[in-house]
Amino acid sequence: ELRAEAARAGVRRFVYLGVHVEAGYANCAYVQAHEMVRADLEAAGMEFSVVRPTGIYSAFADLVPMARWGVVPV
Repeated sequence: ELRAEAARAGVRRFVYLGVHVEAGYANCAYVQAHEMVRADLEAAGMEFSVVRPTGIYSAFADLVPMARWGVVPV
């Protein structure tokens, strides 16, 4: 597990890219998986931060090649 390896390597602070939690989808498996990681970091006693973006930016992955060409649909 990544957190355990980080602790063994002497990492003092862990920054995790989580997910923004809204009441409407707080019970979905995707959000719960992120929250389990946060709970594991908290239980481990390691200093940590969770960055919670408000969007799923991988949805824009198909637009990156177009942006490189200078053409992005609006």
